[in-house]
Amino acid sequence: MKRGDVPTLRATLERRHAVLEATESNVVDKRDLTDRVSASRSTVDRAVRELEQLGLLERTNGGYRQTIIGTLAFNEYKRATERLAAIATSADVISHLPPDVDIDVSGLVGAEILVPTQESPFRAMSYMNDLIRQADHFRICATAVIPPQVELFHREVVKNGMSLEATTGQESLDVLASQHREHMVEALKTGRYELFITDERIPYGVVVAKTSDGPKMCISFCDGDGIAGTIANDDPTAVAWANERLDDYLEAGERISSP
Repeated sequence: MKRGDVPTLRATLERRHAVLEATESNVVDKRDLTDRVSASRSTVDRAVRELEQLGLLERTNGGYRQTIIGTLAFNEYKRATERLAAIATSADVISHLPPDVDIDVSGLVGAEILVPTQESPFRAMSYMNDLIRQADHFRICATAVIPPQVELFHREVVKNGMSLEATTGQESLDVLASQHREHMVEALKTGRYELFITDERIPYGVVVAKTSDGPKMCISFCDGDGIAGTIANDDPTAVAWANERLDDYLEAGERISSP
């Protein structure tokens, strides 16, 4: 392969990735290779020649195996394909965001997409409520105040010992102080509720919950009609990214000690 010949490499990976996948973990002879990719012998022969010419595949005793170049290239191909698939799967939800919003694809890979439907209009809300009930420690940066969840948070903090770290904007804080003052004061008095206000733009809600099954994250998106969807994930990379976003809001925020 010529140095810098990225177009050829990309095109070959797209066209011949099945052969590389078949040789991913061990040496494979030509007959087994043909069976694994479900292609004709002539097709496999052409694929092998192309991959050998690019240095992605090499002949060895007993068959063919990936080279180090082949392994690195195929892993990047898989990663890119997985991330593009995650974007496509999440498109109906994240399309509500403006193009300059900071969101990492790692939060989308392997995620559960929860969108309101006619049959299940409160699916995302139910997921969040269950997550609140399961959590020992809950971190959230919220775009809006949802009264039933205020009551649920209050009960979990005051009666069940959950620790809650919440960041929100001025508008939501005003709603909490005017409409949920009693719940807010009682929860703050426990010392397990930390509330912060930020001037930062909050384009979507971010949550990380520590549960007995491990940490989970979710991000929620709103449109003019309410919650457009929630993306939930328990992958460590996704959770780490969500914690970083929460840390950013927290660092830029101001702690509220009383309403």
